[in-house]
Amino acid sequence: MIREWSHHHGLSLASKTKLFVLTMGVVGLSFLLVGITPVVLTVTFVLTTAGVVSLVRLPGVEEDNQLSLGSSQVLALPSPAV
Repeated sequence: MIREWSHHHGLSLASKTKLFVLTMGVVGLSFLLVGITPVVLTVTFVLTTAGVVSLVRLPGVEEDNQLSLGSSQVLALPSPAV
């Protein structure tokens, strides 16, 4: 996902699907830990809807562009200052 965003400034359908599944998993886990009350349900619904809408609106990347990333490219982080 980081490579897609840094190279293509967008996410593939597969990455968007992974983020959607992760979001739903976090929502489910929060319901298990906190419990479902009308306030929690309302707030969670509003925030989840906003998150999913923003995820859908992110720029997309065609699957053909994925091939240009290649496994030989490595992202390098700057070394820490000493």
